[in-house]
Formats: sequence, structure tokens, C-alpha cells
Amino acid sequence: MAERYVLLVSDDNHLAEEASYSFPSDLDVKVSRDGPGAWIYMNESAPEVAILEIRSGNSGGPSLAEEMRQREILRDVPILMLLERPQDEWLAMQAGATATRIQPIEASDLVAEALALIVAAPS
Repeated sequence: MAERYVLLVSDDNHLAEEASYSFPSDLDVKVSRDGPGAWIYMNESAPEVAILEIRSGNSGGPSLAEEMRQREILRDVPILMLLERPQDEWLAMQAGATATRIQPIEASDLVAEALALIVAAPS
């Protein structure tokens, strides 16, 4: 059976650490600081959900989301885009985000939103 994991693309060390300990134990949390690092994980297998900061490393969340939507294996992966301001929601949705949240976000809220997206995702 393939490993089930959540992909978090963020350069926020505090958020990454809290999220790593907040998801249920049957979901591994893989953290990348940028898009190229995220592809290392996604080239192996698709995550259950991808959590992308709108600005992460040298490849922002919208760019990564667009690339994910172009790959068959990743097309249906739910994407939660973390925004800096409400005005960025249109950009995130155009790029392929399934849902958005404004930062800062508590780890418990992040986990709840991500788990809801997993449950709602097509099988």
C-alpha cells in the first residue's frame, strides 16, 4: 500500500513544525520550502492534499498549483492555498486551488481544513 501523506509547501518553520505534529498518525507530513523540493515528493506519489503558501521559495503556490493541474496523477489532488490577503483569492482559484485560507492560521484549523478536503476529494 502506498504511503499516505500531506504535502506542505511553506517557508514558515513554525507552521511546518506545528503541522507535522497535528495530523493523524496515518498521514505523514512532508514539508518543502519551495516548488522544486515539492516535486521530489510528488514525482514519487500523489499527496492526499497539498497545502501551498501563495509565496513559497522561488516558485510560488499559484505556479505550483498550475503545474500540478497539468499532470494526470496530480490533477485531482485537493489544494489548500494559504494567502497573505483576501485579494489573492482570485489568483489562487484561477491557479487551481480547491480552497483558500488567510494567514496566519492555527495548526488545528489548518489540519481541520485539510482533512475536510481529503474527505470531499473524488476517490
